[in-house]
Amino acid sequence: MRKANILTGSIILVLSVFVIYQASLLPPKITGAGLGPGIVPSFLAKILAVLSFILVLQNIIKGPEKNLELVITKQELTGLMLVFSTQAVYLFSIKYLGFGSATCLFITFLSNLLGNYAWWKCLLLGLISAVFIVQIFRNMLGLPLVSGITGF
Repeated sequence: MRKANILTGSIILVLSVFVIYQASLLPPKITGAGLGPGIVPSFLAKILAVLSFILVLQNIIKGPEKNLELVITKQELTGLMLVFSTQAVYLFSIKYLGFGSATCLFITFLSNLLGNYAWWKCLLLGLISAVFIVQIFRNMLGLPLVSGITGF
């Protein structure tokens, strides 16, 4: 596991340095809009670079570990595939339903799936989250969002 962590951390570190470089080519500010397109990718890539460097450093410093066997059960794999497929459906549905509606449905479904709460609680969480996120993007950041057939 130690070698895999070092290899994975190194690859992610190289990737994040590449993203930082590419984001530096984008304008940091746009006149009249405030934040530019290079701010968010650069910020996230810097965080990713620090975390991957810490992962590599921790695994280089610590000594050899005992043989640990990673066992993934069929139930865990099924749940993971369900989450990934839900994310894929979410990404494709944004264009048609609109960002807010798709986000509401996505959060509702995943919170019910992962938290096993009542549907009405999940729907309330999805509605509140979607309205909050849409307001942040549209009003505070001034970013246009896909409205889709629902207008939300």
